[in-house]
Amino acid sequence: MDYTTELFKVAAKEFLFLSSFRQKVRKGVRADIEDAAADLDEIFREQASAVRQDPRLQALYDQARYPLVVLADEILIHSGWEFARDWQDRLLEEKYFRSNIGGDQYFAIAKELRPEDVELASIVYAGLALGFRGKYRERPEKLAEVRKNTYRLLSEYLASQSDKITPEAYTVMATAGKRLNPVVTLGRVAIVSFGVLIGFWLLTFLSWAALVGEIRNVADKLGVL
Repeated sequence: MDYTTELFKVAAKEFLFLSSFRQKVRKGVRADIEDAAADLDEIFREQASAVRQDPRLQALYDQARYPLVVLADEILIHSGWEFARDWQDRLLEEKYFRSNIGGDQYFAIAKELRPEDVELASIVYAGLALGFRGKYRERPEKLAEVRKNTYRLLSEYLASQSDKITPEAYTVMATAGKRLNPVVTLGRVAIVSFGVLIGFWLLTFLSWAALVGEIRNVADKLGVL
């Protein structure tokens, strides 16, 4: 079983909610604080239920739950929402973890990721792409560095998925005497391209593997391969 895909699917509804929430706020649509709290509580209950029957997935989700929770707080606070200040008094991180260090701890988790932590890395990277800034909100160069390092951990997985999705591309490239570099550096385009692609994936319910193919296609067109 591809647990990177499975874990991403568990988080998909939350990613969709946060992306949709931010877009609604930017368009001037009123979002009630009680409704937002209830919706997110339900999402986290559903996540916990979805992993309950699979011990391996449960263990991975236990690791991913904290970054998923602090991501939700971050998006609600920094989306221009009228209740952003009120939300700071009812953080999900404080409710679920009795802490208020997400702005620092998210990056501590990212720093401690190992090559074998591809499942957690995919969640951390998705959060960065969706807009998590934390303590680096005013330090874009550090944020870009974390994003780049996190993505590097995913490069082997992304390359293997791309090979499964479009193996003919490798055949064509080999014929031309060239081979696609598995390490895709998204530095300057990560916020826009990956964020848009995540939204596209969520809205159309494509698989994580299909998202990988889209990322590589966009990166190729932008000349970053």
